Amino acid sequence: MNAVKKKRRIKRFEKSLMLVPFGIDVLVTATTPLTGLIFVITETNEYVHGPLFFILYFNAMLYVLASQVYTVVYRAIFTKGQQVVVYTYTISSFVVLIVQMIFPNLMIAQFAVAIAVLLIYLSLENPQDYTEKGLGTFNRQAFEKILTANIENEKHFSVFTVELDGMQYISETMGTESANTILKQFAEAITGAAGRRRVFYVTGNRFAVVSESRKEDWRELVKSIRVRCEQPFYSDSVAITLTAPMCVTDYPEDAVRLADIEALMEICLDDARMRSDEEVVYANIDLLEKLRRESRIIQIMKQALAEHQFAVYYQPIFSVEKQRFTSAEALVRLQNDELGFISPEEFIPLAEKNGLILEIGEFVFREVCRFIVEEQLLSRGD
Repeated sequence: MNAVKKKRRIKRFEKSLMLVPFGIDVLVTATTPLTGLIFVITETNEYVHGPLFFILYFNAMLYVLASQVYTVVYRAIFTKGQQVVVYTYTISSFVVLIVQMIFPNLMIAQFAVAIAVLLIYLSLENPQDYTEKGLGTFNRQAFEKILTANIENEKHFSVFTVELDGMQYISETMGTESANTILKQFAEAITGAAGRRRVFYVTGNRFAVVSESRKEDWRELVKSIRVRCEQPFYSDSVAITLTAPMCVTDYPEDAVRLADIEALMEICLDDARMRSDEEVVYANIDLLEKLRRESRIIQIMKQALAEHQFAVYYQPIFSVEKQRFTSAEALVRLQNDELGFISPEEFIPLAEKNGLILEIGEFVFREVCRFIVEEQLLSRGD
């Protein structure tokens, strides 16, 4: 069920049904000192099975069968290796349970359970795959896995994101080892301040803290991070002071897709980085709409480059000294049927950020050269 819930929402009826055998086991075992239903300690201190001891085996078989059913029905989400583990576990469990019932004096059931748990640990959920070595946090894979599961199950969560600015400069000037040392100090500070909330190393110099509380109060965490950043970080006895922009994104209030949440984290951190008041930036629908517009403009620019849809206008430059127009400035403009006129103040920064500015510059250069040749400007004098 833990694996299946990542692909579809587990119904409350299923969860309740799965808890029934466990509840029965707990009830009859907890009351057995009074009832003797599961076991009895005789006057000679002998351990003797009670009349309902078979219920434990029966319920165990129900769980084994349920595992088999879920694996068969939802086999598409399991790898071949995981399927083999479950099938092997099912067959061996039945064999062990039958042998244990026939020969109750052979204590092999717990050994078989230990082997089964080890197989599941190695094949389905290996914690080492989700931890960031050296930092003591979860990694990006765990971050996306947990958020995806919460989204698919429509479970509310809040993501607090913080980024340690200046790490690239430190890495370039002092070396990667120094940067990793500072990053580890910062990770320890966040982990200590986050308490029971899970801390993730997302990428580069960015960390995220996830809470599933509907009314999460981030003020103490923010205060702890600010206090830590007011103190210098140390690497090889060198004191380094860094800033840490922060933002908060909520599901489903701000975004309903993992891609949108990660994109909002990016744009909110950029917004927080430009502020001087060090306030935490809280995501909202306006930021998401801005993000979607920027994404659409990037697509339009790529299409405009491929289909030569950028327009070049020439603004004459008047020489006061010569009392005439002596040159012209080439200006690039972008018009789109969907968005209309897109201001250069909007698309030029996006082009610079996404690496399209070089292609746009080359397009303008070729257009200017073509215009000079076609209009024979060189023959008209200077």
